[in-house]
Amino acid sequence: MSAAVKGYDRPMAQPLVISLALITSLALAACDACPAKTTTHSEPAQFAPPGAPSPLACQSDDECVPGPFVDPSNGCCDTGLALGVFGKQYVEWRAGWVREHCASAQCPPRPSPALPRPCATQGRCASGSCMDRCPEPSSAPTSVERAILPAEVAERVGVSAAATAWPPTLEELEGADRLLTTCIPTLPSVDDEAEQVPKIMAMLHQYRRQVVAFRGEQGQRMLWLNLFLDRTGDRHPKWRSEYVSVRGGGSQYFSILVDVDAQRCSDLRINSAR
Repeated sequence: MSAAVKGYDRPMAQPLVISLALITSLALAACDACPAKTTTHSEPAQFAPPGAPSPLACQSDDECVPGPFVDPSNGCCDTGLALGVFGKQYVEWRAGWVREHCASAQCPPRPSPALPRPCATQGRCASGSCMDRCPEPSSAPTSVERAILPAEVAERVGVSAAATAWPPTLEELEGADRLLTTCIPTLPSVDDEAEQVPKIMAMLHQYRRQVVAFRGEQGQRMLWLNLFLDRTGDRHPKWRSEYVSVRGGGSQYFSILVDVDAQRCSDLRINSAR
């Protein structure tokens, strides 16, 4: 995950990825040759072909253990996301399945993991389903103001070399807002930038959002979010059509990348105080 950069004045950034630690016994390489089978479960989707145990099934808290999110279409692949909490029977089943099916797996590189929030790996069994102990994120506020800017802005700010647009839905935009509430607090900060993150979180629903939707190098759906506070409503009168770029302003101006497909954040950039 990228740290907030001290003295940053917008917006050039080297993409870094947020992900949480993957347990060693199940940190598996992605492969292109594994069988592609999917099933539908509670979010997030998890690989479970016919005959596999339910990924989230449990009867008691001690049956809910940490495990990696698995590509639902490819059982040899973890997703490079956070650790989740899954049923112990499923985690043990998948370890055996991998030993049987994935000996020759070939894999692309995955991002270096960061330390997880403790609550993300502490399991509990609720109504027969494993859950972590993290607080539920609140729904995206309906009062959030957004403007969609052209994909070319991604090239201008340095997050894409040749941006190709894709059309985000309202559900996807609100999903990105919910993701911010959980990923921003996990970011490591440097020196005096550490005090900026709590300020941002306290007023996150008040930030106006400029959204740039573009395809990543692997075709993944990316959103670059440019956020700023405007309490009077007249600081940036053309913000719905023109990219907002200022020097200084501290926590009132920041940007962040969201990988919609992987549900990951990266590239948090907070303006310097002056």
